[in-house]
Amino acid sequence: MQKRNVDLDELLEQKQKIYVRSNTVKSNILLVVQMEDKAGRKHPLRIPPSRFPVSVSSQFSNDVIRESSDLRTMLSKGVLILMDPKEAEAILKTPEAKEELKTFSMSVFADSAPTNVVRDNMERLKKASTPVTDAADVLGGGTDDNEEMASPRVQALVASLTNKEKTSKETLTQLKRLKGNLSEADLTYVIKACSAESQIREFAESSLAELSARPEGPFDDSEE
Repeated sequence: MQKRNVDLDELLEQKQKIYVRSNTVKSNILLVVQMEDKAGRKHPLRIPPSRFPVSVSSQFSNDVIRESSDLRTMLSKGVLILMDPKEAEAILKTPEAKEELKTFSMSVFADSAPTNVVRDNMERLKKASTPVTDAADVLGGGTDDNEEMASPRVQALVASLTNKEKTSKETLTQLKRLKGNLSEADLTYVIKACSAESQIREFAESSLAELSARPEGPFDDSEE
């Protein structure tokens, strides 16, 4: 939640860095905003479905940011949220943010080109008549209000197994290391996505059963 109203033009005038975060976490949708340079060439700004901010200034100059109608539309519709620079920088210094954004940079989301589905999603979001609470309001689908999505870190780990970038043994080892931070949504996702991997599925099922038996939710990292 923002502590004060943040204005894009005001931040640019003050030569401050621009940070945004996605409002598509619930629907798990990758946003690809088209940024146009002085030569008229378009470059994609990819915003993952994460609660952590992304630095736009680290990828584009203030002039490009100022002239981006696509970015302004996404902000005005509420699909992207403009962050206070100091708040964003404080968040990005946390170990959790560093780990998740590092995972995104190695995931299938990061390298994906704007497919027809992504382009269609973006057009529908831009045409929304009113600011959206979440992209799922416009695009449909998504999860139940009380259901959480698996973290991008877990999704990327499963994707690396599916793409044969990691072996089953390597994937299981990493999941065991992450056990203290795995949520019910993470484990449910692993069970469904790795149904053919018996050892991974059994680990996820036993971890989920253990987690469900704990009213407080998270595992105690001191265990095992």
